[in-house]
Amino acid sequence: MLLNKLATSNFSASQVANNNPYIYNLKFSAETPDSAQKALSQIIEHINKKTLSMLYNRLESRIDNRILYLEANALQLKNRAEQSRSNKILDLKQALQTARDANINDYTGNSPVIGNSIIDLKDSEMLFMLGEKYLQAQLNTLLNTDTIYPEQYYAIQHNIENLKTLADPEVQGQMFSYSQTPQLPLTKDKPRKALILVLGALLGGVAGTFYVLLRNALK
Repeated sequence: MLLNKLATSNFSASQVANNNPYIYNLKFSAETPDSAQKALSQIIEHINKKTLSMLYNRLESRIDNRILYLEANALQLKNRAEQSRSNKILDLKQALQTARDANINDYTGNSPVIGNSIIDLKDSEMLFMLGEKYLQAQLNTLLNTDTIYPEQYYAIQHNIENLKTLADPEVQGQMFSYSQTPQLPLTKDKPRKALILVLGALLGGVAGTFYVLLRNALK
C-alpha cells in the first residue's frame, strides 16, 4: 500500500555524487517519521527483490547455456565412440569371414611377409591374418562389453552434474541498504504561515471593499 502511495507523493531518487553510482538520495512525502521509515524499508526490500531476481535469472540463463554446450560436446564424443565401436565390430566380422575362407585358424606370432613387404596387421584389410580363433575372441569380447568412452566424455558429464546443482537456486541476499533513516525537512512544507497571512490580508481587503460598495449601493 505504501509503495502505491509513493507514486503520487513526489518520490524521486538522485545520485549523491557523479563519480559514485551506488549511493542515492531518496525523497518522498510521508505523514510521520514512522511511516517514512516503514516506506523506506519497503522500498529497499522491493528494490532488493527485483535486483536479485534479475541477477539470478541471468545466472540461470548462463548456466543453462553452458549445460547445453557441454551436452552437445558430450553427445558428439559419445557418438564418435559408438561409431568407432561399430566400425571395429564390422571390421572383425569381415576379417573373421576372410580367415575362415582362407583356412587361417591360428596366428603364428610372426609378422607375415609377402614378397619384400611386411604386412601391417593394424590394417583392417589384413586383420584376417590374425587367424580365426584370435578374431573370434576379439569379436566376442567387443560384443559383450559396453562402449568405452574417452576420458573427456566423463569429465564433461561431471561438469554438467555440478552445474545442474547450481540451477534454480533460492533467491536470497541483499543488494541495497539505507545508511540514514528518513529525516524531517528543516522547513515545513505545510502549513505555510506567511502565505496564509498574505492570503488572509488580501481576502480581508477584498471582502471589506465589497462590503463598503454594497452598503453604499443600498443607501
